[in-house]
Amino acid sequence: MSAFGINFSFIENNPDSDLLALFNIKDGQGMNDFGCEVRGSGIIRQLQIEGTTLNLSIGHSEEGISFDFNFHYDVSDAARANELLEGQAVANKVMAYRMLSEIYHLEVEE
Repeated sequence: MSAFGINFSFIENNPDSDLLALFNIKDGQGMNDFGCEVRGSGIIRQLQIEGTTLNLSIGHSEEGISFDFNFHYDVSDAARANELLEGQAVANKVMAYRMLSEIYHLEVEE
C-alpha cells in the first residue's frame, strides 16, 4: 500500500447564478459556433490544506453541480492508513462542510 483517500461527494440540484458563473468558460461560444453542445463541464484542483492534499473536483451537468472531495494520503503500510482513517475521517468531513459553506455559500442537508 502506498496511498489511500477519504472521499465525500455532494450535489447541489438548484445552483444559483453565483455557482453557475464558475462554469462561464471562455471557449463556450467557440464550442457553440463549432456545433458542440456542452453537456457538462468540470473544474479540478489539487490543494494543500492543513498538511493534507485535497483533490477537489467540481462538475456541472443537467443534474446540477457536484462537489467531489478526495483527501489523499501517502502511506507506507496499511497500519498507517488505518491510523489516519480513524483520526482524519471526521476532520475531513468537517473541512468539506466548511469549504462548501465559506467558499460556495452552501449548507449540507443531512
